[in-house]
Amino acid sequence: MTELSTDPTASASAAAAVLSAWREGLGALAGGALLGAVARSLLAVNGVSGPSTAALVGGGALAALVCVLGLIAVGAARRTVRFDRDSLTVEGGLRPGSTAVEYDDLDLAIRRETAGDRRIGTASYELARSGESSRFLGNLRDPDEFERALDARVPTPRERIDAVDEATVREALQRSRVFWRGWPSDESLPRSAVVSDEALVEKLDGQGDVTPTGGDDDERPRRSSPGPDRPATLDGITRDGSGSEVENFTGGTAGDGVAE
Repeated sequence: MTELSTDPTASASAAAAVLSAWREGLGALAGGALLGAVARSLLAVNGVSGPSTAALVGGGALAALVCVLGLIAVGAARRTVRFDRDSLTVEGGLRPGSTAVEYDDLDLAIRRETAGDRRIGTASYELARSGESSRFLGNLRDPDEFERALDARVPTPRERIDAVDEATVREALQRSRVFWRGWPSDESLPRSAVVSDEALVEKLDGQGDVTPTGGDDDERPRRSSPGPDRPATLDGITRDGSGSEVENFTGGTAGDGVAE
């Protein structure tokens, strides 16, 4: 950890959130088109004249798309991340209230850029926590500043274990914190609380040339490969085999503000 700055905050980009939500957009188009077709069928069955099928289907799809992307944009625009003394607090979004994550509970922040992030210059992060579901912070502005603030507060592996030898630190971490049992044996422990190297992130996702620390009999589940716009997560590893979905701080309809 490094010297702390005074009350730093981070905010999300509505534009990046919208550009990253192409799956939600496609779902909205399909759902809106279906509702439009159903409405036209009901009008025809009841002998009521109205707009053509094409108009209702197209109008329904467009209306649904605007509503969904609008909610995503509003949620992202209202979301802020505040660095308190002992915890990271996420506020705003579409849901009332805030959620705090203790720094000591965080094992690592993994940078996961979406297509929207790459276009706008923002970044998204998975906050891995041993024995608990990961948290996802989407489309944050000023990622370098966010990473410096987080790295100044989250203990690195060597700061958690009072030992000089890396093998000793690794063994102690694997005994005490579930997340580190999935760390590749051919990779050194990170000296920062934030991992942004793409090759290393691919290894953690099981895409690269990985030598699991648990050996060939390691049966912990691995996440599927991430898509270009929706990151994969390490939730299966951090929960030690428990298959639950990652909790989102994304500001949209699929996790609009702060996940409960």
